Amino acid sequence: MASRKDYTYQIKGNKLSLLERDQTSGTGLNYVYAGTDGDGVMDGTTSGSISLTSPIESVIEGIEIEYAYSPSYIIPPKDYSTTTHGLVGWTVVDGYLTFIGYNLNWTTTTIAANEHIYVGDSSRWSGVHKVQEVQAGTGSHGGIKTYTKVSSPAGLYVTDTSVTWNAAATNTITGLLVAGAPFSDSFGSGAEYLSISGGSSAAKTQIGLFSGWVCSGVSTTLDLSNATQYTVDDATYGTTSAALAGDTTQAIYIRQGYYDNAYVISDVDVLSDESDDIDVPPYLSKALVYYVKAKVAEDAMNIEAKEYMMREFRKMVEKHESSKIAGSRGVMTGPHSIR
Repeated sequence: MASRKDYTYQIKGNKLSLLERDQTSGTGLNYVYAGTDGDGVMDGTTSGSISLTSPIESVIEGIEIEYAYSPSYIIPPKDYSTTTHGLVGWTVVDGYLTFIGYNLNWTTTTIAANEHIYVGDSSRWSGVHKVQEVQAGTGSHGGIKTYTKVSSPAGLYVTDTSVTWNAAATNTITGLLVAGAPFSDSFGSGAEYLSISGGSSAAKTQIGLFSGWVCSGVSTTLDLSNATQYTVDDATYGTTSAALAGDTTQAIYIRQGYYDNAYVISDVDVLSDESDDIDVPPYLSKALVYYVKAKVAEDAMNIEAKEYMMREFRKMVEKHESSKIAGSRGVMTGPHSIR
């Protein structure tokens, strides 16, 4: 005999989650069901033997959820030749979330300031963001700076305008001082990842996200000899040995970075003005027409027309709600019909 499985759901904003009554472990979301309470759910207590939790086992073709959602934006399909680019991580610039690529020259892509982008597969930042500034690798951050505020982590940050980028043979950045103090005093070696930008060369080997760096003691030299650089080529993520391109005395910008395999899609159509299309079901689109006509009639003091339009509006809304009810339908015969 199959064991009993009870499911429920919860809604927060536009997010829906499926829950299962865990009748075995008694651990879950701190909402505990006791057998003496019927189907009730006791809140805020940890006593009892049954609790709500994420589904603890798969049920093949046994659960179906129909969820209607009208999005406020439209995401273009992935196209790594034009609108889609890989990301290796992110950092914080002036308190704003900034995405890091493998020195992709963002200024030559379709990504531009004040447009919206969609980030996918991120461990933290998946969703739509508005672009504040786009820079090539030689800029002060070399990434996609958004309007998304980040309060924590604040991110470590140092800059120096007179460092020497040594070639790959030595693979170091020398003369690194911050307000007269060695770099290690401000950064130390506690940050696992470094986001580096600056210099005059746009070589991919010079800019990006690094780990395995060394700057110990009171050294003013950032040693990348044994460092790993995180790379991305279209949708393929990987690593390579860091190799700096030689450069003259230039500026450098170093921030604490965070590794994150993700991708970004540009040209996201966000609902903003009257020219946008609103994705609504057919019945509701007809209902909106009746509602607008009702308001026009009301402004013209044509109460009879207004009431008629509102009646049709309610009919369409009811038809929409009825269309979401599954099961067989029947029509009852009238009292004077032939039987």
